[in-house]
Amino acid sequence: MTDCTPLTSLPPMESEKAALTAADPTFTTYTPAQAARYNSHRSTYSSALYAVILAHHNHTAGGPARLLLDVGCGPGTATRPLAAQGSFAAAIGIDASPAMIAAARAATPPPPPPPPPSLSDPSSPPNHPPQPPTPQITYTTLPAESCDAALPAPATADLLTAATAAHWLGRWVRRLS
Repeated sequence: MTDCTPLTSLPPMESEKAALTAADPTFTTYTPAQAARYNSHRSTYSSALYAVILAHHNHTAGGPARLLLDVGCGPGTATRPLAAQGSFAAAIGIDASPAMIAAARAATPPPPPPPPPSLSDPSSPPNHPPQPPTPQITYTTLPAESCDAALPAPATADLLTAATAAHWLGRWVRRLS
């Protein structure tokens, strides 16, 4: 069973630590130049890791995920490749830093245009096998605590990730009881 523990009900030492974290916005004050520099030096993850995540999800959830929500996405380091490797119709990346969201948008190419309708002219080259659709990736400036606001109603995320952002979510951590 999980429950969200409000900041005010944390033990004194943890409450002080959370207050210090709240006072240190870190990436939220990054300028666009700092976010771009961070993105240029940020390494990516192995495609094998994405395959393991997707295989685990497909096995435990009974099928492929259609909507990805990447919390604390930064410049989209995990959002883009995970969305491309999965069977997602859409992916949403959220981050509290406007500059990181700008870097994610700048690093994400637009989806390709849809292919033209196939022609039934026998003299045309044979049709190629259909390619999986490119997921629509959107990025929104939101803190993790407001991640539900990123989802289009009445949608729910099939897969929620927080690549290297979990340590930034101190005020929002769910505790196991």
